[in-house]
Order: sequence, then structure tokens, then C-alpha cells
Amino acid sequence: MNAVVALPVSIESLRAHLRVEHEEGSEVHFRVTGRTLVARALEDGVCVGLDLAYSTPPETLGTILRRDFGETIAERAFVFPHVAKPSATTYEALVEEVGAGGEWVSVPSAEAATPGVNLEGLASSLGPAAAAKMQSMMENPEAMNQLAALAEGLMADEGMRAQLTGLAQQFQSGEGDLMGSVAAMAESLMTSQPDLARAVADASGLDDESDDEA
Repeated sequence: MNAVVALPVSIESLRAHLRVEHEEGSEVHFRVTGRTLVARALEDGVCVGLDLAYSTPPETLGTILRRDFGETIAERAFVFPHVAKPSATTYEALVEEVGAGGEWVSVPSAEAATPGVNLEGLASSLGPAAAAKMQSMMENPEAMNQLAALAEGLMADEGMRAQLTGLAQQFQSGEGDLMGSVAAMAESLMTSQPDLARAVADASGLDDESDDEA
């Protein structure tokens, strides 16, 4: 069973925060970090299929909800399995109709939902300007959605996918020369896909610092 979240916000507010993939009739499909979220408007809210199993642990689900929806979601959200198929057309009526068939999920703050990236440590390697740009980018939904789209392009390349997987494992373990691995991957990307490499640099803004120093 897949998870669906009901939110007391307009579908237009989601348009302002998420990248629209396409529309089919009354449904709007949003693309978020490799997943397609299917949204259907209520009279005073919206139902969104999360492209996640309903069995996903609540703690994990809450974190994903915050990362997906940012400040458009409150401190808790009503989630239910897609097989419930409620007929209610308003938010409160839907919550009442589904009742015990769904559950309230606690949604952490944006800070708690953000992976533990030590910006001070990164600043020592990348420089304070680059760290500041990274922080600014993380707080910009449009920039993050653009990078998510670029990440899909990277993951489509088998070689890049293998390097990204290794980089993620290295980041989690804290072992090895992380910055050296990043540099090696960047060099590989510049050689194999220069256009995509430039798009990544433009989206992140992290190459501006090198331009300033030139």
C-alpha cells in the first residue's frame, strides 16, 4: 500500500514550492528527489500520493514530509493508505471519514530534518564563501528542486551513479578523503558530461568563488 498525505493547503501553494512534472486532468504530478508525487485538490486542501510505502516508519515519513514540502506542512500531518479512497471533498471531512484507517505523523523542524552536514567543516575545505552559498542554496526550494532534477541526470549515468553511491557511503562513514573523492567525481563529470557539469555548477553557484579568485 502506498502512503497518501492530506494537507490543509492549496494545490497552488505546492506549485510554488515543488517542480511540476506534468498534469493529467485534475491531478498534478510533482517531481521530488527521484519520486513522483500525485496531488489532487480538495475544496480546502489537497491529497498527495507520496510514492512511498504506507509501512514506512513514522519517524522516517515525517522527515521525508518536511524535506518534500518545507514550510508548507505543519508539525503533524494526516497520512493514510491509498486503498482507503475517501469520497470526502474537504480536509476535515476526509480526516473524519478515514479516521482510524490513517494516522497522524509528527513532522520535525526543517533543521532536524536536514542531514547532519557540518558547514564549518566544509568551510575549512571549500572556503567560507562556498559554505555560505551552500547554506543559502539549502534554504532555497527552487534551487534545491533544480539540483534534484540535475541529480536525476547524474543518476542516469552508470559511472556517475557508482561514484555517487560510493561518495554517499564515504560521507556516512566519515572515512577517507571526502573532498578528494568529490574533486575526482567533478573531474570525471567535466570529462564525460561537460554540459551537465556546467549545469550543476550554475545551479549550485559554487563555481562563482573560483571566478572571483581568478
